[in-house]
Amino acid sequence: MTPTEFAAALRKLDNPREWTNALRKEYRKVGTLAAKWARAEMRSGTRGGARVARVAAGVRGSATATGATVSVGGKNPPGTLAAVWGTKKEHTGWLGGWMGPGKGASGPSYINPNKAAGYADSPRNTLPWVGANWTVATAGTGPRGVNDALAKHEPELVQEFEDAAFAFMGRAFPHGFK
Repeated sequence: MTPTEFAAALRKLDNPREWTNALRKEYRKVGTLAAKWARAEMRSGTRGGARVARVAAGVRGSATATGATVSVGGKNPPGTLAAVWGTKKEHTGWLGGWMGPGKGASGPSYINPNKAAGYADSPRNTLPWVGANWTVATAGTGPRGVNDALAKHEPELVQEFEDAAFAFMGRAFPHGFK
């Protein structure tokens, strides 16, 4: 590549909107692929069982100009967030003795200990919360199904990011950049 060609390639970078759109497009491929693998992992039922498998359609892949994302939730199907992330409270039975607000409609809610004792031996009806201290792409931690799929397919995802980066750089330097 001659210095003139190099300077011409660098001048293409003057239009930031073109490059952010190109980055977002490349990262979207990675995000949708990761979401596809996450849905397949969730449907396998290895972690979370049928409850997680039932809400696999609630996982979507998307992207920004800075990276690929896998999101969980949305409008459909109901209960996706609780199945994938779990809940902190252990309501069982008909809300495990929850009685509603205390003083007036705006008062603090409370659990009636006498009613809750009747549900003490019943199994938990929600999965436990996964917490906030987990590492991305580590199997058995984090959001059920999503993090397991990222761990299982980490080499392929790294390769996809590498391919996206080379495709992106190839646009700036069409005659090569080695």
